[in-house]
Order: sequence, then C-alpha cells, then structure tokens
Amino acid sequence: MAELVMTDRMICKDLKSLANNPIFEDLQAILISDCYKASLPYTLVANPDSEQLATERLQLDTELNVEFENLAAMFPNSCSLEQLVTFYHNQQADIKTESNDAVSRLALNVTDNFEVHAYEVNCIISYYEQQHCDLTKRVKASLSLLKAALTQPELVKTGSDSYSKYRASRYLSTKAKNIMQKWYDDELR
Repeated sequence: MAELVMTDRMICKDLKSLANNPIFEDLQAILISDCYKASLPYTLVANPDSEQLATERLQLDTELNVEFENLAAMFPNSCSLEQLVTFYHNQQADIKTESNDAVSRLALNVTDNFEVHAYEVNCIISYYEQQHCDLTKRVKASLSLLKAALTQPELVKTGSDSYSKYRASRYLSTKAKNIMQKWYDDELR
C-alpha cells in the first residue's frame, strides 16, 4: 500500500513539473484549438477502409437482389416478399439520406487542414457503409427465413395456429350456456 501511495505522489509530482513547462502550455493550446476545429478526434480513431466496405456492400447487395428476383419468380404474389423488399429499399434510402446529411453537415465545418477533412469524410462514409452492410445481412437472414416459410409452410408454425387450436378445444359448461341463453333471450324481448 505504501508503494502505491508513493507511486501516486511521484506521478503528481511529475505532472506538476510537466505543467510548469512552457512546451506543455503550447501543446495544450494546440490541442484545444484542434478540438474546436475538428468535429471528430481523428487522431484517436482508427482509419477505416471505406473502399473495402463499399466492395463488400456491393457484393452483398448484388447477392440479395438476385435472391429477391429468384423468389419473386417462384412466388409472384407473395405479399411477405414484397413487404421485405419494400422495407429493404426504404431502409437503404434512409441510410443514404443520413449519410448525405452527415457529409453536408461536415461541409459546413470545413477545417483548414485538408487531410483532417478528408479523414472525417472517410469516417462518415465508412460508418454508413457498415450500416448498409449490417442492414443487408439482417435482410438476407430474414429472406432465408421467408424462403423456408414459403417453400415448406408445414415446417413453420405460427402463434395463431396454436391459438386457434386452443379456441377450438375450449368448451362451455351447461350452466354457462344456460346463463348466456337467458341473457340473450332477455335482451331480445
């Protein structure tokens, strides 16, 4: 414990001597000005590879559209398939709109440093490319479930089936039937 207290005191002593150094004040001033100029701490974030994400997104998107077309040919009147396609395209448009809005907002805060600005744009594009890839993977998983439901409906059990079985097996006692019959007869008169 004494060693921990001693180490803590040494760190505080080192920080005090560092804070008194004029170079530290200059460094602090530069960091503060960078924080006000840049909307993203680019030195703390790993550089994403937006080209690789874009390639992956295009590949996933192409595969998904081919699957959509194949299922649409097999089941031309499937409302569920149409709903999934519509959902996918709407979400895709939302992601693209959010991406464009984010880049537009960034354009309003242009910094003097082109490299910083380019990095921030790349981060935004990479983020939304990743969002698009995640969406495509989720829709692809949903599409495989839908395909299983359409091709083998007997394997897919819905909650409404069990509910209808429950309702069909339910019965009323003779007393309950008599009470309901009496109420019905009284109300009609």
